[in-house]
Amino acid sequence: MTQIDPRIARRRRQVQEERAHSSLRRVLGILGVGAVLAVGVWVARSPLFQIDDVVVSGVSSSRTPELLVEAGIVVGRPLVSVDPAEAEALLETDPWVESARVVRSWPRRVRVRVVERVPVATVRRGSELALMAVDGTALTAVAEPDPRLALVEAPGGVDPVPGLVFAAELRDDLAAGTVITVGAEELEATVAGYRVRLGRGVDMVAKARALAGVIDARPPEGAVITLIAPTRPAVLLPGTEDAGGDSATPEHRDGEGEG
Repeated sequence: MTQIDPRIARRRRQVQEERAHSSLRRVLGILGVGAVLAVGVWVARSPLFQIDDVVVSGVSSSRTPELLVEAGIVVGRPLVSVDPAEAEALLETDPWVESARVVRSWPRRVRVRVVERVPVATVRRGSELALMAVDGTALTAVAEPDPRLALVEAPGGVDPVPGLVFAAELRDDLAAGTVITVGAEELEATVAGYRVRLGRGVDMVAKARALAGVIDARPPEGAVITLIAPTRPAVLLPGTEDAGGDSATPEHRDGEGEG
């Protein structure tokens, strides 16, 4: 039987002991990390970090309170369970909500800020009526037009947004009772009893602002206002034939797109 050199045997025992110690340190390290994580999870879900206040701002017409409950943002829930991005996406499924911001405020508060869309007109499509925001989002169906807002008549397949932009820019005293007809190529409106030719759906903000100045000048009853070029509005006096003819004041014969 071969005799092992005592020095080699001693070295082998040292190597085995070092491996055993290294393995033990790794196991203890894993157990330590696991213990820390377990304690962290327990603390995060303990009453010390449960929601005790939900601060909401910007809510008037939206379903934000109901949707926050659906998202689990309620008093008593662990703050760590709140997913801000997921909650924001859920809130923005409500057509009234243009944007939402959800922030966890440690240790026990959630802050929610909502920017809501504003109805600028009632839109009629066939037999259907709905309040709409300026971007064309239908906010809610209604049985009757809102008397405080303009009414936009938009046949199916026609984009109502140009009419909505015009309505949004009208002064409050002019919006009530206004009817805007959005055609496939041109728009017309009845504002403060005047027929208004708006032409194509461009420069609608400028056209609404120009109209206010024309109406403030008190054109004769029955006059037709032409805003095809908003920098040069024209007034067709009653009894004349064409808003682009010589009777328009000031004279206007040009096409569209100016200003």
